[in-house]
Amino acid sequence: MRIFKNKFFRRILAVLLLLVFLILLDTWMGDLLSPVTYAFCFNHDVQQIEKTGKNADIVFVGASRVYRTFVPQILEEKLGVDCVVNAGSSAQPICGTYYQLKDLIERLHPRRVFLGVTWDQAITNADLQEKLIVLDRLSLRNRLLMAVNCFSIEEMRYLSGTYRFKDNFTLEKIKSNIDSKNNLISNGFNSFSKKDEYYADTGFVYSYATFDQGNIPLKKMGGFSAEKTKDSNMHYLDACIELCQQNNIEVSLVVGVTSMMRLYMIGNYQDAVDFYSSYAQNHSIPFYNLNYLVGREEFLPDSCMHDSNHVNGEGAHIVTEKLAEILNQSAEGKDISGFFYENLDELKKDVHRIVAVKADITADPDSENHLFITISSAQNDDVEPVYRVLLRRSGEDGFDVLRDWSPQAQLDLQLADTEGATLRIEAASADETYGHAFQEYDL
Repeated sequence: MRIFKNKFFRRILAVLLLLVFLILLDTWMGDLLSPVTYAFCFNHDVQQIEKTGKNADIVFVGASRVYRTFVPQILEEKLGVDCVVNAGSSAQPICGTYYQLKDLIERLHPRRVFLGVTWDQAITNADLQEKLIVLDRLSLRNRLLMAVNCFSIEEMRYLSGTYRFKDNFTLEKIKSNIDSKNNLISNGFNSFSKKDEYYADTGFVYSYATFDQGNIPLKKMGGFSAEKTKDSNMHYLDACIELCQQNNIEVSLVVGVTSMMRLYMIGNYQDAVDFYSSYAQNHSIPFYNLNYLVGREEFLPDSCMHDSNHVNGEGAHIVTEKLAEILNQSAEGKDISGFFYENLDELKKDVHRIVAVKADITADPDSENHLFITISSAQNDDVEPVYRVLLRRSGEDGFDVLRDWSPQAQLDLQLADTEGATLRIEAASADETYGHAFQEYDL
């Protein structure tokens, strides 16, 4: 019997040792195959904070409008605190927010937490890549918990770094990954760039991308409905609030800034604001919708946008300073309602421009250089837009007017030559004091 037990024990031990070896091998291979990401820098920052033994004063958690909006250094300076962490990640799902928050509470013990929410976050299913991005930022224990609770059986194969990054299994890719990581380490994790976006400050990413006023592309958006919210998303949002309250952490909801174009194009956006406002009231926590900052048309023009949904570095600095001012005045017991528009209609009263324009251009298959054009634009309901069409031919500098200002949105144009040409669509109002929008299309 003792011999049998010893053999059985040795077999179990051999299997366990094999599993440990395979896990370590996969971890090592995954590290070789994985490229440098913002998670690589973020994990370094969190580890450095842990080494100091100090706690975080403030932690932001949420999706891309968190990591592109809130600048830790500005908040530290303006609020007089020592440690602010921006734990936003691209398209972060609420289940990921929970485990990211849980991980940081255990490691950095923050005094205050801001949960970033978006109009579509509660109604959207998390996809695999969004969850993997969060997983890369967690300590082992919470990584395992998130894998078990948030990943389907089919998705779990991507927990293997070797499988996940199998397309990088070349000597050239491996060498590039090693060189990139070693260069970052040797530079003290300083990734500053004068022209490309870069990881700038404890989770915050600085971007130089910009737009001319009125040039953000018009995009169709979905719409919000409280009936569309998913139970799993609300479960994790509730869990985030409960986790903070259990740890005596002050928690707030915050909405990062998106473009004016999106505010006009999202269906029932005010319903989403009302939904989160009511949710915050029911949980007795503050709610800051930074999309409704009074005067944003003046201090946040389209030149402060990285793309149609995020501010760039300049815009982030402006918004963060505004938030710091709001938080300081709130801490002094002052009324901060004057910083915010009451609703979307109030905001739109301060918008005196065509926000965005778009042209759907179709070539006539039966006639060369014959185009059908349908123009659409975003503006206040009481504004009647007019459109102008211009053409710049290949090799020329300026534009020629093809069709002057007109409210007609359906066009049928026969051109002499379109090869290498650029079509410019402009939208304006009969009131010349209104700003206009434009887009250019290479034909």
